[in-house]
Formats: sequence, structure tokens, C-alpha cells
Amino acid sequence: MKKLCLFLLFIALLFLNACTNTVETKQSPEEETNKSSSTELVGYVTSIENQRALVVSPISKEINQTRKEFYDAVWVSNMPHEPEVGQYVHVWFDGAIATSYPAQGKASKVTISNIQKHEKSTCRKTK
Repeated sequence: MKKLCLFLLFIALLFLNACTNTVETKQSPEEETNKSSSTELVGYVTSIENQRALVVSPISKEINQTRKEFYDAVWVSNMPHEPEVGQYVHVWFDGAIATSYPAQGKASKVTISNIQKHEKSTCRKTK
């Protein structure tokens, strides 16, 4: 009887220990980067109109089975300098981003890279 009580006590302690321990999963560096860059967008300026630029990510995402490709796109206002259509930019946003498609946001910082647009891409500038 004593052995049975000790065994049941051991099992109870084992269950209590299992319930109280938390396991922290380590995120991959890519997931950590994506988490920290939630208010950033890297892509090409594909259109300029009304003192704002449409920036589209060159990396597609799959959202469901009916719509195979989806590209992040944001109309960016408050650009610190006038970008040119086709330029590759890195945009940091100030405040919230409207969740329409394309989204809309106000830039706090923009850097322009020397990467040129793909020769088959179509970009336009309207005034």
C-alpha cells in the first residue's frame, strides 16, 4: 500500500511539473526579422501620383488556392525626396498603415538602392 501511495504521489508530481514548465520556442532569424520589420517595406516604386509613390514588394506570397500570387503593395506618402519610377526602395513607416489593397502609409524614412527594375516590369508615372 505504501508503494502504491508513493507511486501515485510520483505520478501526481510528474503531472504538476509538466503543467508548470513552459517551453519557449526559439524563432528562426528570418521570423525575428519579419517580426521586427512589420512596419517596413522593401520593393520597387511602380507608380507616382498625387505626391505619393506605390511601392510593391518583388517577393510574392501565396494566400489561398484560388489566388496563387499576392504582392505587398503600399501607397507611400510623405516621401522625403522624390523617387523615380523603377527605383528599389526601403521604406519605414510612421504610424499605422491602412489595410486596403494597396495599403496606405506615411513614410518616416526612405532609402534608395542602386538595384534596377527587371526589364519586363511595367511602371508608370502619372501627374
